[in-house]
Amino acid sequence: MKKGIAPVVAWILILTLSVGIGAIVVTWYVKHAESITKEYVTETGSEIECGGINLNVGFNEEECKLIIVNTGKKKIHKLKVFISEKEVEFDEEILPREKKEFSFDLGGVSIKNVLVNPVIKINDKLYICKNERVYNPRGEMEC
Repeated sequence: MKKGIAPVVAWILILTLSVGIGAIVVTWYVKHAESITKEYVTETGSEIECGGINLNVGFNEEECKLIIVNTGKKKIHKLKVFISEKEVEFDEEILPREKKEFSFDLGGVSIKNVLVNPVIKINDKLYICKNERVYNPRGEMEC
């Protein structure tokens, strides 16, 4: 019995077309992901960018509020806060000599320490400043 070669050719064409479309989709996805990542990735600021950044950190333990005072000379764009190793981001600007309170709820997590990193914006580029401040509560605290 002789069978035609047409089904074999059809399968080869289908596989080739599938691989080609997959390669196009993967290439597009990688380029798209890179452009989005570049937009949101924050670089670590050097002394040049982060000079003049200073803040004081306090904590209202009864109301679970973080108290930040910008004692530096530059505006802080936002804050990256690590509360007992859990990352929380506050997207509020803090002007020089301004005091702000930030509320949060961690669902009853025990707080051992609070690490605050200021993030500044220069020419539409975000820089995380490593001159962080740490708050250590007096005793056991939950929020």
